[in-house]
Amino acid sequence: MQIELIGCTSAGKSTLAGELIATGQACGVDVVMSDDVLLKRARLAWLKRRWLRTLAIDLLAGVSCLCVLPSQLAYFAFAVRTSLQSPGSWPVRLNLVRNTLRKVGIDRLLNKAARDDQIVLVDEGTLHAAHNLFVHVDTPPDREALARFLHLVRLPEMALYLRQAPSVIAQRTLARGHQRIPSRHPDDIARFVQRAIEVFDRLAGEPAVAERLIQIDGQSGQVAWPSPQSSTTHLHAAESGGWRVEGEEHALTRTATHRSPPTTHHPPLTTVMPIVETAAAATAFNLHEETSPAEHSNRPLLAERLVG
Repeated sequence: MQIELIGCTSAGKSTLAGELIATGQACGVDVVMSDDVLLKRARLAWLKRRWLRTLAIDLLAGVSCLCVLPSQLAYFAFAVRTSLQSPGSWPVRLNLVRNTLRKVGIDRLLNKAARDDQIVLVDEGTLHAAHNLFVHVDTPPDREALARFLHLVRLPEMALYLRQAPSVIAQRTLARGHQRIPSRHPDDIARFVQRAIEVFDRLAGEPAVAERLIQIDGQSGQVAWPSPQSSTTHLHAAESGGWRVEGEEHALTRTATHRSPPTTHHPPLTTVMPIVETAAAATAFNLHEETSPAEHSNRPLLAERLVG
């Protein structure tokens, strides 16, 4: 099972990923980052330095992009054209091309490498490419281009949108900096953040995205799950099959369109839900502590949140 993490830069996605992994381990569920899955499959798990790991993933994703080029040509052409027409220097534009196409290569590799009994976290995957393509300081998001993007992009099996207060994102972005905000001026940062939120909110409002989207309030830790339609919520994924929540038991099963169903079972939704809810609460607490230190004894306890 793959879950893509999306949300504004500095919203706390890395913190959330760490909490999801820790909570999964405590529950006996294998929750892993996508980079770790790919490097292990390539027998490069021994790489420790961040730049070496990034380089290895880039090379693997690049080869994968070449393999999928014929079937993804329309999206590749759209992504390259949009990136090169973006404001900013040529190095920034070329990096947008790299990041956008890299996500496609990683997505293809994960379809082959991920085990069915794993929850694989994809930090800023194919859906998050909308942030790379349409969020800029100098120009507002192009709504028509965003609609075209949604028509072409391969959507993740499930996505997790971490919402955060604009003031918190702006404060963290000011402290960390951002490649596409060279001035680091507070007004530019605020405009960039507002445009990013606009893009993600538009994505969240699209039915094809909403039916597979888990939303987390980064301040309260509250989780909003996709609403069932009638008795069934269909969480399908393009091309490679999808997920379906069936009946009151919410058993998560695979429905394949281009291959036979796997012989192993994915983690049921009743297992995924408490992991996400516990990690969301812990993430909200940790992010709150950055500006308002509190007693660590208030940290959400797994035993209080997990079911069964």
